[in-house]
Amino acid sequence: MVASALDVAASLTPRQAKAAALIGSGRGPTATAEELGLSRRTLGRWRALPAFETAVAAARREVWRDSLDALRGGLPAAVAVLVAELAGEDKLKAAVALVRAAGLGSPAVPLDPAAADIPARIAALEAAALAAKPGGNGNGRLLG
Repeated sequence: MVASALDVAASLTPRQAKAAALIGSGRGPTATAEELGLSRRTLGRWRALPAFETAVAAARREVWRDSLDALRGGLPAAVAVLVAELAGEDKLKAAVALVRAAGLGSPAVPLDPAAADIPARIAALEAAALAAKPGGNGNGRLLG
């Protein structure tokens, strides 16, 4: 039977658990050792412990999950800005951004065969708008 991450992390001392949490949240080894009053050598020995690395990995997953949740929380506001921009001066740029956000401008997302030329249409629209607009960015794309 494989032990769960909580079981493995529970085998750490409180200082080891704190060190794993600090490292997992992005703190460097020197700063972690200094904060906990450890030598880097001690921290290095702890890093070799499977339970310690399991706890570091769990902390990293938590940071990643929290970061994704924060980004997802901003999506409604970002979409509202793009939708508002559809009525603005750079309508094409906003439209292209929305199409790409929906996955239609990406070769990685399968398209309906009848609409397979959407990326080509987007590129042609971008090129035409760029050619017509003074001060275009010169790379043939409005968005990048």
